[in-house]
Amino acid sequence: MGTKSGLGPECASEERAKTPSLLGGPFGSPVTVSTVNRVRWVEERPGDFDRSRTCTPGRRAENPEPLGAEPMPFRPDELIVNVEELAWLTMGDGAWAKLLRACPETGAWTVMFKQAAGTVAPPHKHLGPADFYVLKGRIEYRGGVAKAGYFAREPMGAEHLETAFPEETVYLFTSYGPLAMYGPDGKIAGVTDAEVWHRMFSKPK
Repeated sequence: MGTKSGLGPECASEERAKTPSLLGGPFGSPVTVSTVNRVRWVEERPGDFDRSRTCTPGRRAENPEPLGAEPMPFRPDELIVNVEELAWLTMGDGAWAKLLRACPETGAWTVMFKQAAGTVAPPHKHLGPADFYVLKGRIEYRGGVAKAGYFAREPMGAEHLETAFPEETVYLFTSYGPLAMYGPDGKIAGVTDAEVWHRMFSKPK
């Protein structure tokens, strides 16, 4: 919100957080949250999360081609996802997720979450802006109450000590940067980002 580029926070951001990722357990081996400050075109295929393949954002504006002259950089099956066909990945007691996209172009990631009634999400901090849309159920958190049909956004730096789901809830969540998870001692225990999600869902089932 409020970005000058008109491209949204994921494109307007000059730099993503440099917080090191210390994740273990369900998030796999430790990774480092790297900076991303250019728009990227890549072919997203299973097992491929190459942050180094970039293009110059101004190239097409400087040398415009006739509409339709350049081939699409993606196959149609890489652009459209049938969410119903995706399997739920168990994230813990009463929590499941479907990864819709982990974007190496921008570092954004989109996940559909399902929470059982009475569950609570662990404390966390948004290291990048985020937004979510509630498809079913109810979410009670520091920002207020979001029910089915509600859309909400999270500013960068927002912290949530407790996010409660009093009834079974399904919501679509997009983060335009990493998410820091707090441990029982109140310190950051790990950071999850687009690459972490990609690795989780790329593991053999």
